[in-house]
Amino acid sequence: MINVDSPATSISEDQFIGSQTQLNVASGGEVGAGFESGSPNGDNFDIQVNVTGGVIRREEGFNRRFRSYAGSEVNLSGGVIEYLCAEDDSVVNVAGGRIGVDTAGFDGFEALYVTDDAVANVSGGTVDWINASVNSVVNMTGGTLGNPIDQGVTLRDNSTFNLSDGTVGRVSFSGTTGNRTMNMSGGQVDRISATGQTSAVHISGGTVGTVSASSSSQVVMTGGTVTGIVVAITGGELNLAGGSTGDVRVGSGGTLNVFGSEFLLDGTPVAGLVYGQTMEISTRDVALSGVLADNSPLDIDLNSVNPAPGPGDWVPVDATLTVTLSLPGDYNNDGVVDAADYPVWRDNLGSQIALP
Repeated sequence: MINVDSPATSISEDQFIGSQTQLNVASGGEVGAGFESGSPNGDNFDIQVNVTGGVIRREEGFNRRFRSYAGSEVNLSGGVIEYLCAEDDSVVNVAGGRIGVDTAGFDGFEALYVTDDAVANVSGGTVDWINASVNSVVNMTGGTLGNPIDQGVTLRDNSTFNLSDGTVGRVSFSGTTGNRTMNMSGGQVDRISATGQTSAVHISGGTVGTVSASSSSQVVMTGGTVTGIVVAITGGELNLAGGSTGDVRVGSGGTLNVFGSEFLLDGTPVAGLVYGQTMEISTRDVALSGVLADNSPLDIDLNSVNPAPGPGDWVPVDATLTVTLSLPGDYNNDGVVDAADYPVWRDNLGSQIALP
């Protein structure tokens, strides 16, 4: 056990701790830049870094940050970690304090890099910006992510962000391999910008300012609230089955799929609808209304001309619009809700498949 709680016990730069070691950093203590816990070869185990105060420093340049590897657990409840790179199955728990730095000359953005099967759990405190990559998972149940608000989390190759509570600035997507997934059941996000063929956003609760889907990305909304604009452009796909939104705008090449129990065009029921079967709507400059699958009201003006910069919906003629008549709970699309729906829901729970 190593206690760092004063200038006299502070640790200099480029130090390392290995197996069965606990490092406790408290108020008044400091750990220099280039600190490492564990090792990338996986030979170390049972390592714990507890930060309740003080600071773990970083400097400009590669490897001048705190790096945690396999067998390492980092617990932050107070104090500051200026930059943390969590790799190789290491775990980071943030309940208080801050990960980030304002020092002049630093980029001021990336504060926590999570990669190679590492997991970050944020329940409190502040993280300036998370960069998640390579099979990493970020679970957020509280706290603040994004300082200032334009920062937040970037999801890269094969990473997942699960948000149930807390405040997030911007969620963005980057990379070309693996799945990039955001699951939002609560909390508050200023902006979500999904892009890329294997990028998916599932919103079942919480509040979002604006949501955009582009370049073959997919947004599935079954609940929650979008206070601003929902946008699907250049191959982006928006699946709307619940919740409430502000303006809905679908650009050329974008797709809007709506799932509900009732659909009307200018107050007249859409003819020919069959449970579980998708119908494309080509009519424009009329109002699409009805009831979504979660019993929320549906009201979209299918304007063929973009009203921007003013408010209003926009669904041009070269955008795809479909409606699917569905029953709440009818996951196998047979027109009835019964025991046969349960295994379909259960087997796809947590997947990227958008069930009816």
